[in-house]
Amino acid sequence: MKAKSHNLNHLDFVVQDLKGEKATCPKTIIFCDSAYEACSVFYWLYESLGDLAFANTEEKTKNNLLIALFTAPSGATTKALIVKEFRSISSKCRVLVSTVAFGMGVDIPDIRRVIIWGMPKDVVTLWQEIGRAGRDQQSAIAYVFPFRPPLTFDNRQKIFQAEETCLRNLIMRSFHNCETYGSDDKEMCTYSCGDSCQCSHCTCCSFCITKCPCRSSA
Repeated sequence: MKAKSHNLNHLDFVVQDLKGEKATCPKTIIFCDSAYEACSVFYWLYESLGDLAFANTEEKTKNNLLIALFTAPSGATTKALIVKEFRSISSKCRVLVSTVAFGMGVDIPDIRRVIIWGMPKDVVTLWQEIGRAGRDQQSAIAYVFPFRPPLTFDNRQKIFQAEETCLRNLIMRSFHNCETYGSDDKEMCTYSCGDSCQCSHCTCCSFCITKCPCRSSA
């Protein structure tokens, strides 16, 4: 869970990763709730990167971009090319800015990071978008920027306003329609692992990770 204001500078960590790691940057999807928002994010990234938006600054072509835009209006041929490139293990495209259009029937196992930019329309969409990351059973991370609140108070707002409970359990309780689903009790780490800790707190959510003694002592 990250900041709740609609400020594209919150995505600067993606820009810095692309500048520093280029074609080895963790494969990332940024999900937006509309084609307009996706275009805004894509062009902000492009302008922020400048010449560094290309895997090779000597070859400034569309096929050499580190970022791509995928929305329903993109066209069938363009979308097929983007999916084919992004699916490749050695893909030059490292960050895909998309709407839910990308999630339909697309399975790419090595996505390391999902960023949800805006309020998902419902908890199922939230879960599906987060589930795009780490399908190869390797570690992955999801960030949520819920800057646009819903018109009515519902399960989404309960999740995004939560500050003193496990976010994973809150989401699962939404599916099971049960306020007592799961347990917030987790086995406490007994080692001094620091930032590399992989205990049940550190691999759960942004609330639980703060409870690990390794993090507070690092």
